[in-house]
Amino acid sequence: MIIVVLVLLVAGFFFPPIWLLLAVYGLWVAFMKAPMRAMVIKKDIQEMLKQGETLSRVQVNFKDAVAYAKSNGGSFDGFQADMTLLINGQQRSISFKQANPGTWVRFED
Repeated sequence: MIIVVLVLLVAGFFFPPIWLLLAVYGLWVAFMKAPMRAMVIKKDIQEMLKQGETLSRVQVNFKDAVAYAKSNGGSFDGFQADMTLLINGQQRSISFKQANPGTWVRFED
């Protein structure tokens, strides 16, 4: 993402209409980050359920996992984010903890 912004900035000095592309790219990132984050986390959670895992490390930034939990009515106590999510017709308690790299995800029925 940073490389794209830098390329557009440098190219904008030689061809000013590229500044419009930079603005459109910035708006796209601003409006699509949360839906893309939710899609990735849901996909990882569904894969865990298919494999029967209750604890797994996923390649999602911990800050994004915390934001996802908060956006779905969850809480964050400084170390762990907890939330309840309806998956396949069942309420599941999900916890996110920081791992290096990625995030630990734990299910409880």
